[in-house]
Amino acid sequence: MFYTKLRNRLNQIKANGMTLTFEEDMFADRGKPLQVEANMYDHVVIKGLSPIRKENGSEDDYYIFNDIENMGLISYIPKYITNPENFADPVRNKEIHSEAHKVTYRAYVTFKTGYKLLLKDKYGVN
Repeated sequence: MFYTKLRNRLNQIKANGMTLTFEEDMFADRGKPLQVEANMYDHVVIKGLSPIRKENGSEDDYYIFNDIENMGLISYIPKYITNPENFADPVRNKEIHSEAHKVTYRAYVTFKTGYKLLLKDKYGVN
């Protein structure tokens, strides 16, 4: 979803004759390149859900294990996994196996670099 929105916005910028440039400021820190810095403040691992929300069921369709406080993990196990008939069918068994390996990782991270994104209109003005 984020990628689609970003791509659409970049295409809109391009259609308007604007350019987006990426450059390094070699003199950002008193005449020297800026030391790169990254800080992670929080994260969570979500297992069992697709990052495409439309593909997921409701909360009632899952057994939910939530250990976000200690481990930063939420696990969604589909309730249909308890039906033994699903494992007798080889095709369904492969589907269950592939669905069990869906993992989404979300992190709150800040970056400090000497890189800049410049948006210029069709006249070259920032």
